[in-house]
Amino acid sequence: MIQNTSLAPAENFVINYIILRLPGSTSLEITNELVSFAFFETINDMIEGSITIQNRANISGLMSRFTGQELIEISFASGKGKGNGNGIRSEYKKTFRCLSTELISDCSSTSPTSYISIELSSQFLAVNETNRISKFYDNTNPSFIVNDILTNYASNFNVKVEETASIGKYSIGVTKPNDVITDLLDVAISTEFKSSDFRFFENRDGLNFVSMGSLMSVKPEFSFAVKTPNESLNAGEGNTLNIEYLDAFWLNNSDNNYKDGTFGCNVTSTSLIDQSFEFIKYDRSTLDKDRPLLNDNSTLYQYENVVDNMQTYNKNKLVSSDSIYNKLKDDHGAHKTAVSTLEKTRNDSKRIVIRSAGFTDITVGDIVGVNFLNIDNGNRVSSNININISGNWIIIAIKYSVTLSNLSCEYTLMSDSNIK
Repeated sequence: MIQNTSLAPAENFVINYIILRLPGSTSLEITNELVSFAFFETINDMIEGSITIQNRANISGLMSRFTGQELIEISFASGKGKGNGNGIRSEYKKTFRCLSTELISDCSSTSPTSYISIELSSQFLAVNETNRISKFYDNTNPSFIVNDILTNYASNFNVKVEETASIGKYSIGVTKPNDVITDLLDVAISTEFKSSDFRFFENRDGLNFVSMGSLMSVKPEFSFAVKTPNESLNAGEGNTLNIEYLDAFWLNNSDNNYKDGTFGCNVTSTSLIDQSFEFIKYDRSTLDKDRPLLNDNSTLYQYENVVDNMQTYNKNKLVSSDSIYNKLKDDHGAHKTAVSTLEKTRNDSKRIVIRSAGFTDITVGDIVGVNFLNIDNGNRVSSNININISGNWIIIAIKYSVTLSNLSCEYTLMSDSNIK
């Protein structure tokens, strides 16, 4: 165990263990050999990363017959502050599959220093590459199929699957488990939150097949802010995290607004069976009324003065109403395709990146608050809240960086709205 008890937030954490497990029963604790450990969570995929360790115990000899079945287990947690006197936050415990190794050595020295770098991926991706599914489901729904697949192919994971509406019959023909679940994202509709924007991803807690509507319905427990000279945000005390770096790189994107269906969507559905056509329009204002926002105002609030009856429906979709889509045509007052297109575009209205000390109480998919001021360097007394950056955001990616003395994170946040 490595315990860091500094009052500096990024230096207040504990590494319980890092274990290298080889095929068979051989294992080696390599905690003290750690140089760096970096891995990524994202709301659209499984976890991946890399670890670099010192080769002091001739670990390269143990791994001379690398097979790709080796595992790396890690357990760590951020502190609660005051030199860990208040204990630790949630444990982050994960097992990775080793994909490849690289030996790095300074051969010019008489006593060469060498390191081993190991590329890592989620265990579920390894299972995905070695299994295929061929199955027929009668009168089913996506959540039932996903639960069935994960029960059989991911029994060692914690799993969260949101309830979805029926799609009738569904056939799978010799397909990888992950590919089946990815295809089901396009036909899943939440029965509780009426959300069509589903994501399948791995985070601290396990595997998740959930809608953005469900994730964004939760109130934030933690907030990011810039500490003032009279304020101390030490090592995760309380519910406020100090912003060390902020990049608000995507706050106004005209291409996103005009090209990707922000204002509206046209959907034409056609049936080859009875040669019928149905044409519908779905606009952004209707979506904002049907689906709650993270904050007070749409990002389009006072954005454009659109002439009545001349709204820009510049996203056109052609779909077949036969088979599964016939079940999805009426998605809470509009076609599934139209709602899904506008919902995904709205959810991705703006993004920011925040770098802060590592904090294991939050993970990808969580809602966090951001409190950020417009700083007037000429007159700081007159600074006021930035309505575009402040408010509620959803975490869509985290990069964890771990060394023996430092734990830091880079958070990518996404939001669909502004505060007043």
